[in-house]
Amino acid sequence: MNVVIVNQYAITPDRPGITRHFMLARQLVNRGHDVTIVASSFDHFTQTETRPGSRARTPMTETHDGVRFVWIRTPPYRGNSGGRVRNMLAFAASVAAK
Repeated sequence: MNVVIVNQYAITPDRPGITRHFMLARQLVNRGHDVTIVASSFDHFTQTETRPGSRARTPMTETHDGVRFVWIRTPPYRGNSGGRVRNMLAFAASVAAK
């Protein structure tokens, strides 16, 4: 089965933070499923761009332990301001357009 998990704040195990979506996806991969996580390339926890090649308009793809990550470029922000709302809307629009 093909499974797509869409979570703007999902991260890989090499990043600081909670990796529950990755852990779920890895268990599904271990059971024979093809799993893709769609997430933002801008890390909410560190408030930095975490994927060097993700500055392009096209999403960047990488695989960790059999789990495919698709990184969607979203605008940077600081704190819980209007910039974060713009970031959320940009992510939602990008996912809806795919």
